[in-house]
Amino acid sequence: MEKFPPVMKYDTISEVIYRDTVIFVHLPGENRTDSVMISFPCPEGRAFHSDTVRAFTRFASSSAWISGKRLKIELIANDTLLSVVIDSAVTETLKKITVQEGRIVHVKYIPPLYRASLWINIFLFVLLLGVLYVSLRRK
Repeated sequence: MEKFPPVMKYDTISEVIYRDTVIFVHLPGENRTDSVMISFPCPEGRAFHSDTVRAFTRFASSSAWISGKRLKIELIANDTLLSVVIDSAVTETLKKITVQEGRIVHVKYIPPLYRASLWINIFLFVLLLGVLYVSLRRK
């Protein structure tokens, strides 16, 4: 323990921090093929064959063609990893303690010996006044 401890004023500041969170979603690839019977005018005995029509996107690719009297379609889903950003998903609370002011307050300190001698001197002074009063009164 210190004789004159410093008096400090503390401020507590709470701060909430929002962080962005990224979630990754994995979509496995698939391959689907289907065909549909169509009717269209075609010379007898001849099969109709067409070029393949293709379409590509980031997530899938598709092909379509006519073979005989059937329209065939193939859809291939690409193996994809999607990233989704969620704003303000994770919060973190920080508490900061800052010292604003630090000053030393001096406290009057009287040692026990001095305190006892002060009371003894006061008692003797009052006793002396009492003795003088009684002696003057008798005369």
